[in-house]
Amino acid sequence: MVYYDPDNPQLPTDPNEVQCTRPMWRKFVRSAPSSYANSLAVIDWKSEEAPTVDEVAGRLRQYEESLSSSLVSAVEKLSQDVGQLKEDISCSPPVQTHIAAVRRLLRVEEQQVPIATTTVHQQQYCTTRDSLVPIHKLIRQLEGQGVISRTCSSFNSPIWPVRKSNGECRLTVGYRGLKSHRP
Repeated sequence: MVYYDPDNPQLPTDPNEVQCTRPMWRKFVRSAPSSYANSLAVIDWKSEEAPTVDEVAGRLRQYEESLSSSLVSAVEKLSQDVGQLKEDISCSPPVQTHIAAVRRLLRVEEQQVPIATTTVHQQQYCTTRDSLVPIHKLIRQLEGQGVISRTCSSFNSPIWPVRKSNGECRLTVGYRGLKSHRP
């Protein structure tokens, strides 16, 4: 880390004397390991005068000590929890009772879903023969990929080709007829 401005050799080079300027701070944050970069980014100057490089290093040491002590306590707590889980697992009843309990929880109740009594019949939109070629090509491609499949259902939706800005066609489902029957 450069503690001085190489263009101005008259500035002090001792970290106790050099003030940490904003450009130095940014360079320091960018070059720091990611574990420190977040903490460096939030440290701010409390006074008008910028801290010295040595003061900033002291703040980082203090942050590292507080971080490591909290991490150590968190790891100790996790290891205790893992030990408790191992003990609970070793004392637990056989797996079959767990499977039966899960099956009871997953039991599905049948629900009556109202089915539409009337369907909305609408013919496909009129298209020119020239516009059908790319549409059929796109439909065959989507059928080959398993995205769509042929159906004879009375609940099918009309497909409307929409030309994109690059000249290709995009298939869109037309809901105009359905919207007119909406309650």
